[in-house]
Amino acid sequence: MEIKALFNKNKGSETPPQPQNKKRAKRLRKWIILGAAVLVIANCSLQAKKLSSMVAFSETAILKKTDLISSIGGTGTVESNRSLMVYSTQAYPVKAVHVKVGDYVEAGELLCELDAGALINQIETQELTTGVSAKAALSQVKSASDNYSAAKELLDEGLNTAVLAAENNVRATHDAWQKAQRMYSTALNSSDNPTLTAADAAYTSALSAFEAAKTNFNSAEQAYNLAKANFEAMLPPSDNSAAILLAESVLAAAQAALQAALVEDPVNQQKVLQARSVLEAAEHNLLIEKQKALGPDEYQAALAAYNASSSAKNAAQAALANAQSALNSAKAQREAAYLNSDSQLKEYAYAKDSAYSNYRAALISLESAEKSAKAQLKSSKNALNSARANANTDAALLRLAQMQEDLENTRIKAEEGGTVTAVYAKVGASGAGLLFVIEDVSDLRVESAVSGYDIGALKPGMAVTIKSDATGDALIKGSLSRIAPTSQKNALGQSNPTGDVLFSTEVKVADANSGLLIGMNARLKYIIEERKDVLAVPFDALFEKENGETYILVLSEQKNGKYKIDELIVNTGLESDLMVEVYGEGVREGLRLLNNPGEFRHLIGSELMLVEDSPALDSIRSIRPFAAMRQG
Repeated sequence: MEIKALFNKNKGSETPPQPQNKKRAKRLRKWIILGAAVLVIANCSLQAKKLSSMVAFSETAILKKTDLISSIGGTGTVESNRSLMVYSTQAYPVKAVHVKVGDYVEAGELLCELDAGALINQIETQELTTGVSAKAALSQVKSASDNYSAAKELLDEGLNTAVLAAENNVRATHDAWQKAQRMYSTALNSSDNPTLTAADAAYTSALSAFEAAKTNFNSAEQAYNLAKANFEAMLPPSDNSAAILLAESVLAAAQAALQAALVEDPVNQQKVLQARSVLEAAEHNLLIEKQKALGPDEYQAALAAYNASSSAKNAAQAALANAQSALNSAKAQREAAYLNSDSQLKEYAYAKDSAYSNYRAALISLESAEKSAKAQLKSSKNALNSARANANTDAALLRLAQMQEDLENTRIKAEEGGTVTAVYAKVGASGAGLLFVIEDVSDLRVESAVSGYDIGALKPGMAVTIKSDATGDALIKGSLSRIAPTSQKNALGQSNPTGDVLFSTEVKVADANSGLLIGMNARLKYIIEERKDVLAVPFDALFEKENGETYILVLSEQKNGKYKIDELIVNTGLESDLMVEVYGEGVREGLRLLNNPGEFRHLIGSELMLVEDSPALDSIRSIRPFAAMRQG
């Protein structure tokens, strides 16, 4: 009220207030402004505290599986694996150039011509001053030179027909020897022979059947002997003694006949079976005679038991005989299979040894063909030297021969096929020196260098990916083909004693249509290790505590919709340029983690809200590190 009255008084008064009233008004305004500032700061503090308990979705990540590649990077220059420099020793001016950069040329194709007009005039003048005999000697020199050049070219380029035929024979005999070796190894392992396996299985089955039949026969024979003993225990009737005696004598005769058949050498199985049948009939007849003194019931029971046991014995005996026959047959077939297998094995061994002998003979023939080709080349060289020696009597002839050779060399030809990648020949300029570069643009390599720190992780043959600005994002496959055995040297031939020690490498480009061009700069990644479907996090998401363990901060959703911050211990594995593999108890796909744990470690155990990005949240991010430092 006093403040309001004071303002009203000052406003309505026409005379200025006294100095004492001015000082009092200034003090009141200061207190009002200070109070308003305190309210603003308090409100901002509350807002900041509220914002500090929020985290943006962009500051978190979901743990999921990915493919992880550990690699070593490098740069290099694309070069051809096959380059040919075309030189000339003739200083005559260039008359015509027949190719341009990018043209593909075959071996022997004309590249350019030198202006040989003056040389031709010199040759014609020299020929006029050279006699007929000298011309003949010159012709012999040229013929011998052509023969020697042709023989040397064929030998150098591997086109000698005799040597080629011998090489083809070596390859063919080597393949035949390897095939015979594989067939012998297969036959040597009986477990791989289906015929032997089947024969073994049939013999085992027949042996089991024979043992079962033998057991069955023994049981039937025991039952038969028991029935027989039962009948023999019965007393014969008093009024039938004569018949019983006769039956007994017949039985004794049958037993004697069977015993005689069994001791014959060799045993006649048919005769043994017949003797057994007679003996069984005699036994049956004796039992019948003995039963005549018995009552009707006892007789019928004894007869039924006897007939049953006799029939069972006969059936078991027949089954045993069949099982014995099947066993003998299976055994014979098994022995024949093994005998045949041994014979085949010997044939395979002979074929293997014979094929190896043919291979060795082919190697000797190849060596002989190479020696013969070299001898022919030497003979051609001797013939050329002899022709030159015969022509040496005339210095003019030698001069003419040299000029004709120079004339031939004014026609510059490609020694090998390829693409022209550089043309230095210019019409009117001197033809001496480097004129053309011919390269194979489909067979490329990348020349690079790797530091001594990383060279130990590289091995020839390992996969390499190649990228260049010209090919965009395309990943071109390659392989490490060469690692220099020593570090790069300086101009004095010494290893670098101060800076980084570098080792030269060569990477072969796998794709002939990669889009790479000779001379391009390329970026390389030497693939050290690659793993599929592993859980990985950015390096910044990890932090290490005093106990040496590694942790990440994870967010777990609560019932109130907020997220609680917890620390989770992890083990680390394979590392790439940006990511590192994590695993351990509780580490699973789908966890939400904080990307920058250093800003939130002081909030472990607290709850946060996940929100979208906003300018206000951005301002809070800038003070989080200082808040973490104060908490630490």
